[in-house]
Amino acid sequence: LLPCMAQDTQSDLLRDLSLLLAYPDTLNRAACCATTPPLTDQLLGLLPRVAPVQQEQAIFLIQELMSHTVTVRQLKRLFRVLQASGAALPARAWGLLRALRHTLEVADGPARSF
Repeated sequence: LLPCMAQDTQSDLLRDLSLLLAYPDTLNRAACCATTPPLTDQLLGLLPRVAPVQQEQAIFLIQELMSHTVTVRQLKRLFRVLQASGAALPARAWGLLRALRHTLEVADGPARSF
């Protein structure tokens, strides 16, 4: 439903989720990752359908969620989003690459499993 909302409402909702995930407690992140379908998957599907401002907010959320946990399926989906643009990378691609890099740099994040 988010792409059908007004841009102000989209920004407010994404900002509220950002505040929830920015809190240093991993319980909030775990709860967001345990949704069905996972919030990371929902946000990756949302990227091509929202304005650039909301894309940046969604990429921040993806970064925070993927620094908690990431599945192979989500990584594949992230790479498909990067490929979807063809030869020229869209602006969101650089944000996704930064998010992926951040995911690997977090000491207690998924990088410990690789």
